[in-house]
Amino acid sequence: MNISVIDKNAATVKETLTENEQKVIDRLGEVRLSDLIRIGSRGSDQKVGGWTGEFGEMCALSSALAGAKAYGLR
Repeated sequence: MNISVIDKNAATVKETLTENEQKVIDRLGEVRLSDLIRIGSRGSDQKVGGWTGEFGEMCALSSALAGAKAYGLR
């Protein structure tokens, strides 16, 4: 797994989060894995057969991690 790819995509995703999306997360107080995958996948193409690709592609779980980082979750 290439953490720098995930961090780069997380930064891209964080820039694209709308105020409304952040308010929904804050109001609900919970985030589902599917939410993190959906949000995190904005920053990349789909990677099949590995965590990350050489051109910034990410698998679903890497996308979830990028989404979590974009939301500021630890």
